[in-house]
Amino acid sequence: MKKKVEYLLLAAVIVGALAYLMLRETDRTRYALPQLTEVTGTALTGVEIAKGDKTISLAKKEDRWHIFPGDFPADGEKAAGILDSAAKLSFVARVSESKNYARYDLGDDRKIRVKAFSGDAVKRDFEIGSTASTFRHTHVKISGDPNVYQAQGNLKSKFDVTVDDLRDRTVLSFDTTRVQEFSIMLNGKSVMITKKLKAENRLKENADTPKTEPQSPEKQNFVWETEGGRPVDEAKVKRLLSSLVGLRCQKYLEGFKVEDFKDPEIEIAIKADKEHILKFFKKDDKDQQNRSGTSSDNAYPFLIAKPQIQDISSFVEDLKKAESKQKLTGES
Repeated sequence: MKKKVEYLLLAAVIVGALAYLMLRETDRTRYALPQLTEVTGTALTGVEIAKGDKTISLAKKEDRWHIFPGDFPADGEKAAGILDSAAKLSFVARVSESKNYARYDLGDDRKIRVKAFSGDAVKRDFEIGSTASTFRHTHVKISGDPNVYQAQGNLKSKFDVTVDDLRDRTVLSFDTTRVQEFSIMLNGKSVMITKKLKAENRLKENADTPKTEPQSPEKQNFVWETEGGRPVDEAKVKRLLSSLVGLRCQKYLEGFKVEDFKDPEIEIAIKADKEHILKFFKKDDKDQQNRSGTSSDNAYPFLIAKPQIQDISSFVEDLKKAESKQKLTGES
């Protein structure tokens, strides 16, 4: 009889526990996740990102994004990523009602506060904490709501940034198809390379025949020549120009101005839609891996990695070898 009572009590406990769990699970599904006003990244006109006592912002200026403080041009791709992430903020679960924010890196010393604007209207106002264990979700708190939620995506990787992280590091930009000539000065010696029509095309162009539609560069058969008329390998020219177009620096040199840098070791002048001038200076004894540089396309001095300018030295060395071979063989 005693065992029968024990079994009945055990069964009652199990049924009670199951009922509790079912009711608890049902109760958990009753809460509603926050529904934010729909907005697109392209509709946002500004973002403020604050961490601790530092605040940086992105704002449109003359059709491109700038970073403040500093009024620096921003990397367009990174700016677009931040705006898109703010616009698409969405939640997958509520994870805490306890207001224990430090547990989720949402305390005042750790959280990242984000405000996104469309004109003067605040469209997003939220705080970013730690990344969830999945690395695909982020702990987030929104303005006016004490709860902590899991938001879709790794938001910390987008918003935990500095001014330097967001700056546009492109220091040279030109259209390679419009380059007509370029010169390279290396260690005091200069060489000029010019794009010219092949001899047979020049004869056709000068012939007394009716003018027709201008031919495309591919059909005109251009060649690259030095000032002395010596041909230069087109593949090497293309490789050099490809290494320079869209050139990006490692970082900017804070506290310096372009005017502070004189007597370049390497200077490149490229004539395309306009003249683009790139200068590199002697290595710093303390930094053997980078060179300081300036560019007519950028208002700020920068550091460039040594391998990035290796193509320049290689190109000049190849020209020297070709010149030496010409002198030895007596080629004209």
